[in-house]
Amino acid sequence: QVASSKLSPLILNGISVGILVIAPGQWRWLFIIPPMVTLVVALVMTFAVKPTPEEAGFTGAIEDEIDNSAGVTVSLKQSFKTIFTHPLVWFYAAAYACTGAVRTSSDQLAILYFQEQLGMDMKSQIPKTVAWTLAAMPMAAVAGSLASGWISDKFFSGHRSPVAMVLYFLEAAVITFAAMLLLMGMVGPTPGGILTGCGILIVIALTANSTHSIVGAAAPMDIGGKKMAGFAAGVIDSFQYYGGALSLIVTGRVLDATKAEHGWLFWYVIMAGFGVLGGLAMLLVMRKQKLLTAAANKSAAEGVSRIKKLMLPAIFGSSVAQINLLFDTLIASFLAVGSVAWLYYSDRLMEFPLGLFGIALATVILPRLSGQHAEKSAVQFS
Repeated sequence: QVASSKLSPLILNGISVGILVIAPGQWRWLFIIPPMVTLVVALVMTFAVKPTPEEAGFTGAIEDEIDNSAGVTVSLKQSFKTIFTHPLVWFYAAAYACTGAVRTSSDQLAILYFQEQLGMDMKSQIPKTVAWTLAAMPMAAVAGSLASGWISDKFFSGHRSPVAMVLYFLEAAVITFAAMLLLMGMVGPTPGGILTGCGILIVIALTANSTHSIVGAAAPMDIGGKKMAGFAAGVIDSFQYYGGALSLIVTGRVLDATKAEHGWLFWYVIMAGFGVLGGLAMLLVMRKQKLLTAAANKSAAEGVSRIKKLMLPAIFGSSVAQINLLFDTLIASFLAVGSVAWLYYSDRLMEFPLGLFGIALATVILPRLSGQHAEKSAVQFS
């Protein structure tokens, strides 16, 4: 984004690079050069990038929780079935649509926002404040993306949904705060108002692109695994553009109806609403993940549940004596002085042979009895 904003004026003014000469005013080159750069990158990816970490020399770098078997591809039919029936994919898609709504709205409408709300001349010469803001927005986006990934790995064991949920709600809070500032007249064509308005866009870029990276780039691995991550990424990423299209349609119509009286207030309100929806979608992802984990662990937990049920009679039998002693002590406290002491000493006297012989015998014999029971040797066990 920064490079294109700097490169476009050079191309329009005319530029010469080796044998390539572009005359001034040749605007079509603005649409020819980007595909050429994309082609170069595609060729580099084709010949330099390996399909698996093992082929790149990183053996055992990825432990796929979904399907860690050999190979990196599956049939298209299996990909469709797995991805479109996955219980998490549509929640991720909804969250990513909200990310696209905020990103597209803040990027595409920023120029009009500078001109109409902050009173800047965007037609003859772009002010330096705007240029610095447009340059800082992608920088903040990169910083937010790196920070969100680091936080996810450092504090949440690689889980994305908690970090994404916080970022969505933080984004909604920031935009809501911006709306309040606009209502108070603190965002407008004054030095302080311009600085505030530009700062808000930078913070929005940070939060929106943090969710963009952590949901769109990382979540497909949770859904498709190493064999279908690319397909899952395509499905989820497409919703970014659906959300962006919906956001621009809604925002344009709402601003046309309210801008004369409220300025760009509802631009903030709509983006904040998408932030809240994204946070709720990730909250549902977290809930679904817990349910899936519980279902996966259900069979493993059956043995533990059986042991708990078998322990209940033993716990009850052991606690009867302690409960009796508690009530005995309570009753003895109403009797003559020394009654509680005599009761305590008598209990210690009773526990002495139990601790000396009973516990020792049980400790020794329990492993043998457990082995005989496991071997179903009923005669020896009895």
